[in-house]
Amino acid sequence: MKPAGILRELRYDQGRFPEAALREALQQREALLPVMLDALRCTPRQLQARGESWMLYQYALYLTAAWRTAEAMPLIIDFFAHPGDLPVEATGDFVSEDLPRVLASVAHGRLDPVRRLVEDERVSEWTRSANLNTILIMHLTGQLAEGQAADCFLRLLNGGLKETPGAHWCNLVTLCARFHMREALPAIERAYERGLIDPMYVRLDDLRAELTESGSQKSLAPMPWYESLIDDPVAELSRFVWSTEDKSGHDHRDKVKRNAPCPCGSGKKFKHCCREQQTALAAASTAVVGDGELAILIGDGFALGAEGQEAASCRALTAAWNVLRTRLTPAMTTLRSLDACLPKDECPEDLVFEYLIQLGNAALDDVAFAAIGIEFCEFLLRQFTDEIPLHIENVRGALGQFHFRAGDAVRGEEVLRALIADRPRRAIGYAFLADALGSERYAWNASRPLDPVEDAKDYDLALRLDDMRREAGKG
Repeated sequence: MKPAGILRELRYDQGRFPEAALREALQQREALLPVMLDALRCTPRQLQARGESWMLYQYALYLTAAWRTAEAMPLIIDFFAHPGDLPVEATGDFVSEDLPRVLASVAHGRLDPVRRLVEDERVSEWTRSANLNTILIMHLTGQLAEGQAADCFLRLLNGGLKETPGAHWCNLVTLCARFHMREALPAIERAYERGLIDPMYVRLDDLRAELTESGSQKSLAPMPWYESLIDDPVAELSRFVWSTEDKSGHDHRDKVKRNAPCPCGSGKKFKHCCREQQTALAAASTAVVGDGELAILIGDGFALGAEGQEAASCRALTAAWNVLRTRLTPAMTTLRSLDACLPKDECPEDLVFEYLIQLGNAALDDVAFAAIGIEFCEFLLRQFTDEIPLHIENVRGALGQFHFRAGDAVRGEEVLRALIADRPRRAIGYAFLADALGSERYAWNASRPLDPVEDAKDYDLALRLDDMRREAGKG
C-alpha cells in the first residue's frame, strides 16, 4: 500500500478498524513520519474543531510512540500543557489510559519536560496525575538512573507542587508508597494535615503500612500493559475499536467502538461501561500485586462505596478480588481461611459482603455489574463449601438478586424459591424475593440487604408470594 492510500485510511473514521493500513504504516516510517509529526502540531481546540471522525491525531500518537520518535515528545507536551481541561476533553480517555505510555515511549530518558508538566498549575489535575505515571514507566523501562524517579517524587512533595488539592497529589503519595520511600513519610503526613489529599482516595494508615513493608525500587514490577511502552499500535488500538466487514458484506461486531453504545444495553458508551470492567478484570488477573497494593485497592473500594461511588468501588474491589483468587487453594473452604491471603487487619467477611453490597447497588444502574455479581456468587458457593449457613444463605440470596438485576427474573425467582424451600423458617429468601418483586411491605432494611436476619418463624411461602405479587401489582 502506498503512503497516500495509507493516509486515506487513517485520516477519518471509516467505520471499521484499519488494521491493514496501520500495519503498512508501521513499515513505512521514513515516508510517513513527517505527516505524523505534522498531525501532532495542533492545539486541543483545533482537534475538537475537526470533529470526532478525525482519527489521524490518535494514530499519530501511537505510531510515533511505536517508532520511538524523540521529536514527538515536545509536540505532545505542548498539546497537553494547554491550560484547563480542554486537552482532556479533546482526547477522551487517552490521558488516563495511554498518555503516560506514549510519552515514556518517546522520552528517551528526558525527565525534565515531564516533571515541568506535572508542576504546572495551569494544567488539568488529571494530566498532571497521568504524567506522574510517565515517570514511573520511565523508571520501569530503565530510562532513568537508579533513584532518579524517587528523587523527583521527593522534590515534588517538598515544594515542587503548589499546595492545591487534586488527583496529582493523591497519585504522588501512592507512588511514593509503591517505591517504598520511607523518607517521604514526614512530607506525606504534612500533605494530609494541610488537606492536599482526599483520605477517601487513600488513607494515611494504608500508606504508612505500605511504606514500612519490605521491598525496594529495584524489585518494583510493572502492571501488565498499562505500565509498558507502546510497541504495537494495532494491538493497542484494537482494544478500543470497531466493527469489521467481511468480503460478503456482512457486519461482524467482534469489537465495539469505544464511543458506541455499550452492547449490554445500559445506554452508556462502551468506554464508560463494560470495557472498564473488561480492563479491570484483565489487568488484575495477571498483575503481580503485593500486600501493600492489595490493601490500597481494598481501602479504595470501601472508601468509594461509603462515598456513594458504587461503580468505582466495584472496580477497585474487582481488582482486589482477582488478586485474591490467584492466592486461593482448594483447601480454603471457609471465608476465614482467606486470612492467609489478605493483608494484615483485613477481615475476609467484611471484604466479601461489602463487595456484594457494592455490586448490588451498582447493578441497579448497570447490568454489567449484575453479571460480575452472578459469577462472584457462584464462585463463592463453589469454593467456600464449609462456610457457616448464615453466610451461605446471604450469598444465595444475593445470587437471586443479581439474576433479577441482570434481567433474568425467571432464573432469579428459581434461585430464591430454592433458598426458601431449603430454609423455610429463615427470612432471607423471602426478603430478597420481596425486594425483587417490588414490595415495600416485606422489603426489610433495604439499605443493608446483606445484614444478618431474624428467624422467619411462621412465614408461609405460598401466602407470602401471593401477597407480594398483589402488593406489587404483579398478581
